Amino acid sequence: SEDVIQSPPLFDNAKKIVFIDKKIYYYRKNTGSVTARVSEKDICNFLKVSERLYKYIDIWNMPQETKLRFAAERMSFFYTYLRSIDKKAKRENNKGLLLKVVQTLGESEVFQQILVDYNNGYSPKRLKGRLTRFKNAMQGKQWEKACRNVKLSNVLGDLLHNG
Repeated sequence: SEDVIQSPPLFDNAKKIVFIDKKIYYYRKNTGSVTARVSEKDICNFLKVSERLYKYIDIWNMPQETKLRFAAERMSFFYTYLRSIDKKAKRENNKGLLLKVVQTLGESEVFQQILVDYNNGYSPKRLKGRLTRFKNAMQGKQWEKACRNVKLSNVLGDLLHNG
């Protein structure tokens, strides 16, 4: 998330910004990068990025719709991240890992703001129901229920892709 955390201050201080309709950036997969591995330690970094982006949404006085879209994107992101944490926990036979990460996420102020701003009208159709149930569990601080929602999503995903 280095580019995400660095870009807003650059935009904020730029005298001029131009758009070039040409591919000049190519992404190279790195098996050792944060995007290729999943670590419960990353949750704090992801929350810091979310907090920073919320700050710039306010600084730039962006429309409410932008905040709603941002909250929907973040909700989908964290949900997908938790699904990866669940898979890691199964591989490592670490039964308490998902619960620990869900609780850390749910107790953060920035995630509580995401829950308040979340509107499932901005989420992909395939995720709307799952994200709404997840949101309700997280708002109620029902960590185990939120974990069951994530685990069920993984089971259904496995059935659909392997069946």
